[in-house]
Amino acid sequence: MKKKSLQQEMCPMARSVDAVGLLIVRDAYAGIRRFSDFQRSLGIAKNILSSRLKALVALSILRVETTKRGHREYVLTEKGAELRPILDALSLWGRNHLFSDDELAQLDVVMREKRLTQRVRSSA
Repeated sequence: MKKKSLQQEMCPMARSVDAVGLLIVRDAYAGIRRFSDFQRSLGIAKNILSSRLKALVALSILRVETTKRGHREYVLTEKGAELRPILDALSLWGRNHLFSDDELAQLDVVMREKRLTQRVRSSA
């Protein structure tokens, strides 16, 4: 079944949710820039990721930059940066309502490890 686009809906939320790959934007905030790193983090098929990245670039949420070594990287634009409060609010809501106490303790450790790993990757 083909996914229905919500871009013609007369609902700002429907258009926003349809347009924005929130997990891609989340990863971009975390410092992920390369296609292979997005693919590794999200675990989605390359064709789907490629389609979503193209859509985010077309919407000026991400832009493509080429490194000195010729690698393509996806970077948040100012428009993309405006999504930060939404991501923070969703994260807080999920933390408050979708995790048990045991999971929250585990989540804190996992999040610290992710931040450390991303810092190491970005400095390499």
